Amino acid sequence: MTKQGQTDGFTVVDHVAEIERFAGDAVVDAVIYNSEQPTDDVAVRYEQEGAYIVAPGDVEGQHYRAIAASLIGGMEEGRHVETTTQVTRSLIRHDAEEMAQQILKLMGN
Repeated sequence: MTKQGQTDGFTVVDHVAEIERFAGDAVVDAVIYNSEQPTDDVAVRYEQEGAYIVAPGDVEGQHYRAIAASLIGGMEEGRHVETTTQVTRSLIRHDAEEMAQQILKLMGN
């Protein structure tokens, strides 16, 4: 998801470009990105906060390998705030098992 005021309109390609801009070189060899869409209800809740799904962009013509995978592991009913730290948790959770499998595949295991 994008973050309002920080990554508005960013694609996967934009995120990688920003990382490499800060790194000062083309340091990314591969990127694994989510290809799954959240439910309409969850998408609307994010949109109300100015956050949107990160589209891939033109990943095909890049110097790094781009791997699309279904990475949504779950969607929470609501946002939870821990009052002692004021940390807002996301509605969408990554599928840790699928992410691990994608990394292992990438590593050749």
